[in-house]
Parts: sequence; structure tokens; C-alpha cells
Amino acid sequence: MSANEKEERYTARPPRPKIEIVKPASPSTFTIGPSDPRASETEIGLWDRAVERRPDGGSRFLNEDDEKRNLVGGDARRFYIRVTDPNAKGRKYLKDNVEWWTSFQRSDSRTKTQDDPRSKLSLFEVGTKTGVFVSKGLMIVNDAADRDTTSIDSGIPKEHPLFKDHGRIRTDQQSNYRLRRGGMFSWVVASYLPDRAKTPVTGAPVPVFDGNTRLLPIQVYIVRTRVGGKPSVDPLEVFTDLRVVTETYERIRLWTFTVVSAQDQANEHIQVIDAPPTVLPYRACLIDPIPNLDTSKVGDEAMRVLAKAYPGEPDTIRLFYIGKFASTEYVGMANPEHLGGADSEVDVISAKKPLTPPPYQVGACFIDGDRRDPYTAAHEIGHVLTDKGTKGGHYEEPPQPTTLLWELNLMSPPPIYKNQDPKDRRAQSFHATKRIWDVMQTDLSGPPFNQMARMFRSRFTR
Repeated sequence: MSANEKEERYTARPPRPKIEIVKPASPSTFTIGPSDPRASETEIGLWDRAVERRPDGGSRFLNEDDEKRNLVGGDARRFYIRVTDPNAKGRKYLKDNVEWWTSFQRSDSRTKTQDDPRSKLSLFEVGTKTGVFVSKGLMIVNDAADRDTTSIDSGIPKEHPLFKDHGRIRTDQQSNYRLRRGGMFSWVVASYLPDRAKTPVTGAPVPVFDGNTRLLPIQVYIVRTRVGGKPSVDPLEVFTDLRVVTETYERIRLWTFTVVSAQDQANEHIQVIDAPPTVLPYRACLIDPIPNLDTSKVGDEAMRVLAKAYPGEPDTIRLFYIGKFASTEYVGMANPEHLGGADSEVDVISAKKPLTPPPYQVGACFIDGDRRDPYTAAHEIGHVLTDKGTKGGHYEEPPQPTTLLWELNLMSPPPIYKNQDPKDRRAQSFHATKRIWDVMQTDLSGPPFNQMARMFRSRFTR
């Protein structure tokens, strides 16, 4: 065979099939083609298209086969899997020979799954006889409540041949389930088994976040019921709250961890408690109440004295878990840099310039151990990160129509629970007030601000 014949035979050979994770060129683009860029990261879903406000003031879950009206297909952080296989030109769709999963490490991500079993996907040919196939929108979630949302529409319309076996509402053990659980340091992987092939083609693992992340250190204090007594709040419940804090903020690239100062470590009156091995390595300080403090009736003066008695490390948020507040009007209180925790809404509006509390108060959050819900601690931390006070920092829903409902946003005013079973109050769900969005929001104490950006750039993050 001549050199020219070899060259001609080589160039005529079709390229190997490939599989890629891709992002839309624009968040408003819902048609993915050959030119859309490969993803450098997948990110964690924002749930900014999960629910819409109805004209009558109610709300409806967005879970249709129309991508624009699907909580996954419409999410600002959705991504897609694309297969290019010249040998499959004209097939119109790939039935179920594509799989995707998450992994903890890049080195073993091609074989091991992190949390969920591998999920089979159907892909659909772009154009006519292109050999390019694209999935419906996909999303990474990072907590069990979101992961267990077992009512996601496949995105396959009723008239499609795949609808009977691979369409409709899908569960996590079925094909075309569009969620997988991963974390801030996870990898997303996909594979494709071509017809008559013995081994699948596995794409390059893509990180959930490709850098541009920051750290959020927190000091945690649990006040005893009396000097040398038991904790006013069960430390195991506190560690659960901290897991929720971690999950809440890792969605916006902030990694939460706890620190114990050298001063607290050396204090013989402080007991340092470590979280059990089943939880992340959190640490909390068990402290005695200040003199004359009734942990079931904590007021403004007690909060100020506690904050002064246990000063924070530089640029580090503090969480103080108490028994109960003296007032039933709130379940948590925060001290941003420019507004003390006890300031009223009137003070915020009428103040000619931001009020500056004493340094020892800044960054101190107080959590009602009895009336809180799983997201109270994360909410109070949000006040410190946005530095907008306890009134001005609350989320304001945009005018209708909107999918950015106050019922879902972390910074909506926390509910005051009355006569409710504590187990119900502590329950976690996908529709709770825990979302942080990349949107501008109005503010009582100043101009509008971007909620996510302000939290990420806070001086309390590193």
C-alpha cells in the first residue's frame, strides 16, 4: 500500500465517538448544538426556576416537559451531556446507553460513584443526520432533601417514541432522572456505550467548581443551662445545623468550617466538643452562662455581654446557641458590621449613616435553641455576610411574574413557630427558605444589591 493510499484510508476513517459535559452559551439558550462550549465546571443548581408565582398570589411547581418550565431544565446552572458519534448519524435519539454520575475524586471518578447509582439518559439528535446528540438539562444538588425530590419530569414529550419507557415523571432509580448529588469538591462524569462496542467511552471528569471558591470560618459556642451544667442545646443538633450551613453556602462557592481559638482551647472552663465521625469535623465550645444569665430568657444585654466575654478571631463569625430568647418575636439575632442586632426597622430607615456596633459585637449571631428551624443559623450568618442589618437584609420578592419566591429564599424573614411539634419544625425539605440567588434585591437601608455577590465578597470570607 502506497503512502498516498495509507493517507487516504486514514483520513476516511470516522473519528472516535466522544462524550462531553457542556454548558449553554447563554442562560437564555435552551437549544444545545455542536458549538456550545464544553463545561469547565457544572456548579450546584440554584433552584431559581423551581416555582412560579400565580396571578392569584399562590404558587405552582414548575415541572413540565417544556425546558423553560422545568425546575431543572430552566435552572441558571443547568448543564447538558453531548455525544458526537458519526456512526450514529440519523438515529434521531440514543435510547439508554449514556450514563452519568458524581465522584469524590478525579483519580477514581471514571469508576466510582459518590452517592447515587449511575443514571441512564436518553439523548436526542441535533438537526438532521448530524451524529450529535444532547440530553435534557441536568443539575447537581448537594443535600438529601433536594436529592430526594422524586418528581422530576423527564422532558420527553408525550408524542416521542421514548415517552412510554423513558418519559413521564422519573424517580432516582429510573432512566432520565435529572438530578445527582454532589458537593463543592465533587466531579461529574459521563460515559457512552456505542452500538456493538464492548467498553464505553468515558468523558473527561468535570469539577463541580473549578476554583474561585472561598472559605467561611465560624466559631461555635453552646451555653450551658448553668455553671458546669448540661448544654442548653443538644450538641448533636448543633452539628446538624452546621451541616445545613455548609450545604447552604457551598452552593455559592463558600466552604464552611469551624475553628476554636487558642484562648478558648486553653480555657479550663470551656469544653471543646467534636462532632461524631459521621459528620464533618466540626468543633463547638461548651461555655458557662455569664453571671445572672437565665438561658431561657436571653435579652439584648445578655447578648452584648456574651459577645464581649468571648471575642471572635479576626474576620470570623460566631454562633452562640442559647436556650431561649426573652422575646418571642425572633428565633435568631445577628450583628452585621454596621448595624447592631437590637436595631429596629425605624432605626434603619431614619439613620443618616450606618450604625456601627462595638467591635466585639460584630459577627456575633445568637440562635434560639428551642424555636429555631434547620435554616436559622444559616439565615443569621447571611445577615452578617450581606452586612445589611436584621431588617434591611431580608429578601424582597420581585414583582410578578417571578420564579424568585420569598418562600424559598434564605434571607426571607424566618417563621415564628407556635404550637408546632418540634420534629415538624426541624424537618428539612426542598421547598424550604434556603436558596441564595444571583439577583439584585431591594433593601430598606440602602440601594439594591446582589445577594450572592455580597455574601461571597464579605470580609468574613477568605
